[in-house]
Amino acid sequence: MTGISGAVTAIATAWLLVGCPATFPDKQKETLAPQYRFEDVPVHPKLRIDLNESFIFETQSLKAGILVYHGSESIAEVADFFKAEMPKHAWRLINSVEARGTVSLNFDKVGWNVLIRVNRSTLITDVEITIGPRDTKEPAVPSPPTRK
Repeated sequence: MTGISGAVTAIATAWLLVGCPATFPDKQKETLAPQYRFEDVPVHPKLRIDLNESFIFETQSLKAGILVYHGSESIAEVADFFKAEMPKHAWRLINSVEARGTVSLNFDKVGWNVLIRVNRSTLITDVEITIGPRDTKEPAVPSPPTRK
């Protein structure tokens, strides 16, 4: 019995170490969720995407959505990153609004708009990037309203 029980124990141990295909998922074959990013929208390298909060709508001719990222960098560092990097991808800064601990950056390019909101909660910086098509009938940069 010692020989058979020893062999069974060795097989069971090897089975647990290697993993039984019928009962344990093969970790190397699991498909990881894609890191949804738009090719022309740079993202600060220290930010991590939140796939549970992000949303992408894609067809053959359109890709739009809301990407949510989290990190520990300051609001100023993240906002400065977008202000510096977006123009390198042909985005034009339309305006920047800073209020109540949030920075909102509006960018456009031919046919597209991007709104980037950066805010900070306790120890976490949240970034929300909303990208979608722009009404092609309106000019890329509208005339500013007159002030009275």
